[in-house]
Amino acid sequence: VKEEVFESQYIIIATGSTPVFQGTLQRSENIISNREIIDLPAVPNTLLIVGGGVIGVEFASIFSTLGSKVEIVEKGPRLLPYADGEVSAEIKRIFERKGIKISLNTEVTTQIASGFEKTLVAVGRRPATENLGLESAGVTFDKRGIITNDFMQTNVPHIFAIGDIAGKMMLANSAEFEGKIAAAKILGKNPEPINYYAIPNTVYCLPEIASVGITEEQAKEQNIDYITSKALSAEIAKALIVGNRDGFTKIIAEKKSRKLIGVHMIGEKSSELIAEASLALGANMTIEEFKKNIHNHPILGESIQEALQKA
Repeated sequence: VKEEVFESQYIIIATGSTPVFQGTLQRSENIISNREIIDLPAVPNTLLIVGGGVIGVEFASIFSTLGSKVEIVEKGPRLLPYADGEVSAEIKRIFERKGIKISLNTEVTTQIASGFEKTLVAVGRRPATENLGLESAGVTFDKRGIITNDFMQTNVPHIFAIGDIAGKMMLANSAEFEGKIAAAKILGKNPEPINYYAIPNTVYCLPEIASVGITEEQAKEQNIDYITSKALSAEIAKALIVGNRDGFTKIIAEKKSRKLIGVHMIGEKSSELIAEASLALGANMTIEEFKKNIHNHPILGESIQEALQKA
C-alpha cells in the first residue's frame, strides 16, 4: 500500500475491529471469519462454529435455517457469556430443539475442524490499531483500543476515535452516536456524553435476543438488592397469533427504589421492542412509572407490560 500524508485540523479514527484467530486455527480456505462466510458461493453441508458469543450464535441460526448441519463449540460453560443466564439457557434449549449441536467447556483442534466442510472462528474481535502510526502521533491505546474521554477525544486533543477502535461498546448503534458526539465537539458545541448504560444490545438470531442495562448475574456481583419479573411469550396473544411461543421478557429492578436496572428479551421482534425499555432505563424510570405506558392489543410489546404488572 502506498503511503500518503494528509494534513487536517482534526482527525477521527474509525478503523473498526478485526476477527481474532487463535492457536492452530488460523485463517485458510476452510477456516474462516464472519467476513469470508458471507461470501461463500454455496451453503456448506456441515459448519463448525468455534465460539458461542454473538457472532457464533447469529451465524449458527442463519446457516442452520439455510440447511447446514451446524455445531457450536464453546470453551466456556454457556452460550452468550455476557447475556443474562436465563436468556442463555433459553437460546441453548431452542437451538438444540432445532438440531444445532452445542458442545460447552470444549476446546477445538484442527483435527476436529477437519471433519467439517467449513469452520467459522468466532472467538472475538480486537480493535484494528495496527499500522495507524498511533505511537508516532502520541495517541494512547491498549489492547481494548484507543483511550478516549466522554467526547471521544484522545489524549491528543485534535484526534478523536469512535466505534470498535475506541473499545467502549462494539455496536453499530453506539458507534453512530459516538461519531455524532465527536463531530459536535469538533464544531465547538457542548454535546452530552453517551449514557452507555441505556444502549440496547441485540443478537440477530432466531428468535431474536435483546437487552439493556445489567444482567441478574451482574446485579448479584454488585451486591444490589433486586427483584425480577418475567412474562413468557406463550402468555402474549400476538406471539400466539404469529406462531412463536418461544422466549420471554424479563425485567430487573432495585428492590427498594423499584428503579429499573435491566430488561432482557428473547422472542419475536425483540430487536424492535427493546427500544422502549432503553428509553425507560435512560429516564431512570421505576416499575410504576414505566407501567403507566399503556400498550395497544394485541402486540408483542405487551410482554413488557405483563412483566411490569407481575412485578
